[in-house]
Amino acid sequence: MLTRRLVLVLLGTMVLLGVALAAAAGWFTDVDDANEFSADIEWLAAQDITRGCNPPTNDQFCPTNPVTREQMAAFLVRALDLTDNGGGNTFTDDNDSIFENDIAKLATAGITKGCNPPTNDRFC
Repeated sequence: MLTRRLVLVLLGTMVLLGVALAAAAGWFTDVDDANEFSADIEWLAAQDITRGCNPPTNDQFCPTNPVTREQMAAFLVRALDLTDNGGGNTFTDDNDSIFENDIAKLATAGITKGCNPPTNDRFC
């Protein structure tokens, strides 16, 4: 459990601080091999936590792009190996998102409750 919490804290810190990490050569084409974070991103890619930013090719990491709430939901679901989506469709504003299933898994796990208390029917 400590390892999962550590991954959660590290991923959250990356977003909050706006740290732009880069991937090692072989994973993503838009990263300098000398980047100090190459080993960390290589590990994240090897663990299938990050998959790239240009589907379906996913050969770019886009290290300067901001991370959205829905993308972070996918990172957390993969890092924590969450599988239960509680039946899906937890929020009313994520129906067109490719990350809707990930968002539902995060909600089912109690990690997110929504962004508009007290109703909390939106993920924002």
